[in-house]
Amino acid sequence: MAELLGVSQSTISRIESGSLTPKAELRAKLDRFLAEPVNQPLFSRCRAVVQASPVVSFLLGVRGGEVVLDAASAPALALSRPWSEQTVGEPLQGALGDEAMDHLHRLVTLGAFRGAVNCIETLWTTDSQEDASTWRIVFVPVRDDLGDWFLHATAVSLTSAEASALEARWGARHHVVYPEALARTG
Repeated sequence: MAELLGVSQSTISRIESGSLTPKAELRAKLDRFLAEPVNQPLFSRCRAVVQASPVVSFLLGVRGGEVVLDAASAPALALSRPWSEQTVGEPLQGALGDEAMDHLHRLVTLGAFRGAVNCIETLWTTDSQEDASTWRIVFVPVRDDLGDWFLHATAVSLTSAEASALEARWGARHHVVYPEALARTG
């Protein structure tokens, strides 16, 4: 980066550590450099993929012990209540309903937000007055550039027969794949 910007490595290090504020000309170069997708942190690209997804997709994190909606696709935010009431960057407190909050607490307990699982699939049924529907949500842990864990989730609406078949196959309303299970099969 120092070479690309025409400065010394020590200048870059001091900017990164916060001990040096770049002058306007260097700041403009940095802004142009970081605006190019190839130079953006990988996790920023993950957020962008979620936000641009044409399907129900979201990214969850944990802040202050609360599960937070970090990013969401337009189809996710356009769903009927309670999803339409969620705000990106805010905790998902009780607005999603008891079943969803139980699922979120289960994800925390299972270690999904510390990378202890490879994948969690769950069935979630909305109890909206407008319409009741069942969703298959697949959660995959991902790490940001600073080492914090998030869950990337994609949801697909199911018929009652499809949901019943999955629940019968899993023996529960959720299915967890641990790292050692993949090691045995792969």
